[in-house]
Amino acid sequence: MGLLGMRRGRRVNAEKCVKNRHFVATERLFFRTPTEWEMAAAQAAASDLAAQRWIGWSAEAIVPKTDRARFLAVVPGTGPDCEWPDSACLVAIHRKANRCAGMVTITRDPGGWPELGGWLAPAFRGRGLGVELFRAGLVLGHDHLGLSRIRAAAEMTNMGSRRALYTAGFSTVDGPVTYALQNGRIMTPCWYEHAVTDTQSCSGPRPVTLETATRRPYSRA
Repeated sequence: MGLLGMRRGRRVNAEKCVKNRHFVATERLFFRTPTEWEMAAAQAAASDLAAQRWIGWSAEAIVPKTDRARFLAVVPGTGPDCEWPDSACLVAIHRKANRCAGMVTITRDPGGWPELGGWLAPAFRGRGLGVELFRAGLVLGHDHLGLSRIRAAAEMTNMGSRRALYTAGFSTVDGPVTYALQNGRIMTPCWYEHAVTDTQSCSGPRPVTLETATRRPYSRA
């Protein structure tokens, strides 16, 4: 039975962090740990050529074009809960449209430090939502996961992401001169960082990989 062949799914409406879910709100979006169906919608949101120009996923991660519209039509809050042990990821839901608008993630960068990433679905690009996306990622990292430093990389020619990172509060830093994407393409990145001295942790899930990252010696190289 396909993802959207299931007519009914448990509805998730939690607006606070709990053991298996984070929650963050911005002006036009709210973010939470995704259900299985919301994750599929978020994956479809970045499977088009325009997004993959910058993200560069492996072929098996890309949702076929024939399936993207129905995945993006998933009703937010439906679908079975899942655990996402390797990263902290939040699906972005547009309040007015009540649809998945994208995703923000925190994983480990090539040097082992927390790295923020994110994307928006085609229908929600060009609206200034990237700034809200990245700000939500900072809230997740600093105020929910207890991370003092968060990095981000944007390809040198990706001016939209670079402007959004700067507006969200990131500062430029040194970093590796090349970055290998999943599909094997090597990009030339600009590196950014956001650091705070006061962090907090909530009751939501905390990936083991990020727990390990916070104990590594910090290096700008």
